[in-house]
Amino acid sequence: MGQFRPRACQNCSRSKLRCEWPVEPTQSGPVACNRCAKMKISCALPPLTDRKRRGPSTRVRKLEDKLEGIMSLLTAAERNQPRPPGHRGAGRQDPSETQSQRYSLSPASLETPGPSVVSVTPLTTQLQAEAIQIVPGFVLPLAEADGILNLYRTSYSPYFPFVPVPVTMAAAELERASPFLLRTILQVAVPQTAAVQKRVERWFRQTISQRSQATDLLHLASTLVLDLGLHKPPNPYGAGRQSFLPDAIRKVKGLAKYGHTLEDMRAMLGLFYLNTVVSSLFQRTGNFMSTTSYLSHCCDILLSTQEHESDKFLVTLVHMQRLLSRVTEAFPNPESDDTPFSMGVPVHMMISTARKEMDALVRSQPAEYHGLLIRLYEPALRMRSAPRSHDPRKSTARTEALSSCLQAVADFFAAYARIPLESLGHMPLVATAYMAFAFVTSSRILMLHDADWDVGLARRTFDFPATCQNLSDRFRQADGLAESLGCRRKFKDDDFKSVLAAYSTKISWVRQWYLAKVSAAGTASDVGGRRNRPHDPLVPPSNMDIDHSMPSHSTPPLSMHQELDDEFWNALLDPTAASYSWGDS
Repeated sequence: MGQFRPRACQNCSRSKLRCEWPVEPTQSGPVACNRCAKMKISCALPPLTDRKRRGPSTRVRKLEDKLEGIMSLLTAAERNQPRPPGHRGAGRQDPSETQSQRYSLSPASLETPGPSVVSVTPLTTQLQAEAIQIVPGFVLPLAEADGILNLYRTSYSPYFPFVPVPVTMAAAELERASPFLLRTILQVAVPQTAAVQKRVERWFRQTISQRSQATDLLHLASTLVLDLGLHKPPNPYGAGRQSFLPDAIRKVKGLAKYGHTLEDMRAMLGLFYLNTVVSSLFQRTGNFMSTTSYLSHCCDILLSTQEHESDKFLVTLVHMQRLLSRVTEAFPNPESDDTPFSMGVPVHMMISTARKEMDALVRSQPAEYHGLLIRLYEPALRMRSAPRSHDPRKSTARTEALSSCLQAVADFFAAYARIPLESLGHMPLVATAYMAFAFVTSSRILMLHDADWDVGLARRTFDFPATCQNLSDRFRQADGLAESLGCRRKFKDDDFKSVLAAYSTKISWVRQWYLAKVSAAGTASDVGGRRNRPHDPLVPPSNMDIDHSMPSHSTPPLSMHQELDDEFWNALLDPTAASYSWGDS
């Protein structure tokens, strides 16, 4: 026997209560629900009314139809793929055609989106799982996607460090985390023929952007940055900062505060970089992001975390664009002001200040950069001089290489001297190794007697004794500062002397050895008595009489320490030889 369950009565319906009916009665007559029977009130069902018919199709319905058509197209493209390149019966093909077919599997599906589906042999489930669809009809195998991703890391990302991809991240993992980013990278980096690129571009214009200019996309990115609040410090309590929500959130235990990730900061800095370039060089889009303190804060965070090696280059690019933005603000576009500037004192001061900051950016590069330059030009010391009968340009090229090597040595020591005293005790072994290499190379190049090299001019240009004295004093001051502040000091294994103090002593010995060698070999004027100037020419004067028939006295390739003789190295490595004086030898 089933239960008697009609519709809800009018009383229960108005009261928004559940209408319960008794078991199907055995006697005929009106039956009341349990609630109406208990309250002894009349119980009646509401009258049935005809439902309103749906009106004509609206704009929303049309959009829904379009979305359904796009979804059906995407679903059909996933199910229908052409035969793999290794299909039986396929003849020999040109390598370029094979590559084009591999990256452009279904060009017909790149046409105007619609419900039509191209009839192609479907891939198996395994092939579908091992392939990535970049756009409809443009499918790339997963194994090749990893290679293209590695190509992006090595060839594309170094020039635009705002979108780095970790080396340990595979294409499948990036697809799960950021599918749109992966497809954008693959679409840019995958080798394609001209026909395939045109079809992909046509699909892109029909689906995402109808214009070829990127200004609209840049405005869209700017709007997203402003809407997400990436251009300013994040609110710790989210969007409800002007309501009672912060007070309620403070009472919740363990609630994590809202903040910007490193990816958010790189995205914001990348937009600032692009917008500044476009607005300053091409007079487009306008500079909507000013150089705020939060911009510098993001740069400091990226430098401190060092998540990627390219973050240093990223910060340098941002600093240069900040200078470019200031120059644009100081000197507006010619179309915006009809009155030209005059080269007065204020204008010259602004230009000079910007030039000093740009030079400071170059000098702010790590000292290892100059050490690499030393290693680049150091082989010129072991090369032979060009005979008189050969091309004289070879001799000039070697002289220029030696000059560049000496200039790199001077730049290295200048960069090393700018390291803060509190940081000298924390320098890694690489920096110390470069410093030792710079000392060895500088001693060799300042002792080189060769037809292609004016050693007297080199000694007068680069004041090696003053450089040694400056570095020795700085190491001694850094050791005293670390001791006074109670910082960690590294000591030698066989002595209670700190490493910084040992460096100071050893560099003083190098200075004494150099002065003794130069004084014994030549006049005191060749020792060096003027300050280093970074752009002094280090080539012999044109009127200098050079005997090209003179035999070469350059250093043999295997005698690395010919100038630094055994007596020097024994004294340098002997901790008990602190009282030794090179002037007494």
